[in-house]
Amino acid sequence: GTFAGLSGTSSNAVITNGASDAAATLTVYNGSDNTFAGKIQNGTGTGAVSFVKGGAGTLTLSGANNYSGSTSLFGGKTVVSGSLSATSSVLVAKGAELNLTATGLVNQGATITLNGQLSGSGSVGSLNVGDTGVVSPGNDGAFGTLSTGDFTLTSTSQVNFDLSASSHATGGGMNDLIAVIGNLTLDGQININVIGGNLTAGTYALFTYTGSLTTDPTLSLSSSFLSEYAGASLKYGNGNEVDLLIVPEPSTWAMLVGGFGMLVGMQKMRNRNRG
Repeated sequence: GTFAGLSGTSSNAVITNGASDAAATLTVYNGSDNTFAGKIQNGTGTGAVSFVKGGAGTLTLSGANNYSGSTSLFGGKTVVSGSLSATSSVLVAKGAELNLTATGLVNQGATITLNGQLSGSGSVGSLNVGDTGVVSPGNDGAFGTLSTGDFTLTSTSQVNFDLSASSHATGGGMNDLIAVIGNLTLDGQININVIGGNLTAGTYALFTYTGSLTTDPTLSLSSSFLSEYAGASLKYGNGNEVDLLIVPEPSTWAMLVGGFGMLVGMQKMRNRNRG
């Protein structure tokens, strides 16, 4: 059926297709923000339930949903603070957003096709990011780690990271991180937003991965970031990590070279005096 909203605060509420052997689809077009704490699940028959979200409003699913059909998000924002533990596949269309809280879980066996936005700190399965897809680990005002299966970007995909000026820590709530349990294929553009000042020389982990790494020559850091951090680059080969490398500013190099020159000069003067 199709509904203009989906709300309920009871975790005991259940939406199902009963004893039907026919597949069924629950479609929600919510213009305002809704929260549903219950469960969407298959019934006692063999028919699978699928879920469709449209409308400009935010829908928060905080229950343990275990329907086994597909999930299709065409509008607004869908927040998963509970789980979609059995859905067979997920489509996030352009203009829609899937957000996961730290407890949010999407079936690890389901592939997400992302043409809209994915944000948050939960766990998902394999992720195929399309040309209009944007991935942003963490949530507004909070650093976070987004865990995925195989992760694949295309030439115009974008990934947004928030990094802390006060810490080089790998994830752990100190910097954004994408942890890939599988193969990592990088392409598109990486955007960096700095929180709390300026980044310091050294490395900042952006991705970790357990499988293979493939990079495309068109992969790049955003021009706006490079205009502030000239010489910054992506670094590979630090274990199974992809890092952002920040080099010292030219003025810092000049001070180091100048200081070294002064030391050499002073040593020469000492040698002459001894002579």
